[in-house]
Amino acid sequence: MNPNEFGSRTRELETEHLPQAIASRLAMHRRHGHLGDAVLGAVDGCVTTFAIVAAAVGGGFSEIVVIVLGFANLLADGFSMAVSNYLGTKSEREEVERARQTERKHIETIPAGSAKRFANSSPATDSAVKFSSALWT
Repeated sequence: MNPNEFGSRTRELETEHLPQAIASRLAMHRRHGHLGDAVLGAVDGCVTTFAIVAAAVGGGFSEIVVIVLGFANLLADGFSMAVSNYLGTKSEREEVERARQTERKHIETIPAGSAKRFANSSPATDSAVKFSSALWT
């Protein structure tokens, strides 16, 4: 790596570790809308329930069996969607924790002293290191 590339990478890391950049990265993982879940659940519920009811009617089952199958499908779909949403939310939380661990490693790798050695010290660098250190300790 030539000195220009090294200096460029150092400036890039400093920029990535400004308080606003860290907050922005962490905020990206917090956004979860439930509207999309509701729409997917409603579409999936309508399609599969219609398919079950149509098959039961086509199979010549009695009305009570058709109704029971329709409600059973609605309950099963609801449970399936709830479990899927739980697992998806859990995965998002784990992703946020991984992002925090990555930030901790970056802070350990480029502490204030290292940042001053590799680049011209600036108020932005100092405040980023102080903010990051306070955030993760």
